[in-house]
Amino acid sequence: MENRTWTVVQHSGQHMVIECGSERKDIKRPSDPTAQQIFMSLQPGQAVDDATLVHFWE
Repeated sequence: MENRTWTVVQHSGQHMVIECGSERKDIKRPSDPTAQQIFMSLQPGQAVDDATLVHFWE
């Protein structure tokens, strides 16, 4: 599987929207403390890859 790069479009602290080409994902703030730190460090316009996003679903 190819490691894609996503761009943070919106981030409210509780919810984040990311895009990769025409694909768009809505992500809720994770409950895991480590994933929360990563989630909260991301800002609109910042790039994030699939390897980082996997923490939000573990």
